[in-house]
Amino acid sequence: MAMRRRSTFRSKDHEQPLSLEDQEERGRTIILRQLAMVDRSRAQLQRKLNERGISDEVAANLLDHFEDLGLVDDHHFAEVFVRTRFAEKTLSKAQLRRELAQAGVDGDIAEEAVAAISDDDEFDAAVTFAAKKLMQSSGKPDTLEKRTWMALARRGFSSSTASAAIRHAHELLSHDTSEDDISAELL
Repeated sequence: MAMRRRSTFRSKDHEQPLSLEDQEERGRTIILRQLAMVDRSRAQLQRKLNERGISDEVAANLLDHFEDLGLVDDHHFAEVFVRTRFAEKTLSKAQLRRELAQAGVDGDIAEEAVAAISDDDEFDAAVTFAAKKLMQSSGKPDTLEKRTWMALARRGFSSSTASAAIRHAHELLSHDTSEDDISAELL
């Protein structure tokens, strides 16, 4: 039987403070690794740097540098975030605003990004989502409607929008249309 080697653990209290040069090097590596995975907001990167022991001053300087290079850009982050989350998750504009705020994006930048989605586009997405849910699920119609309504609510849609979307989806489904037909009709 082979013996396992114990890993050593250092608490943060026992670590030597990093020099400014070491903090800069470590911070650069952290930022590049984070950005290699997915776009991040400046605030998300700031939090990650702080978690890893990089001082606020060094973090601010590094983030300014990466902004100057165009690698950290909250406007771009917000636009891509809104476009992908709306398309992939069918989130409401209100939910997108909340998630951007959680990511530390400035309210004006978030509002500008969310404004790219029209009210009609938001409603059409809710109707398409509701129709898919209603077609894919089985069970009692009342239960099915409640589940669909709750799914829309979890995505940030208001109760009136969820109810209207379900009504409209029922109208579309009563014509024996497929998912593709529903999407095409809403366009």
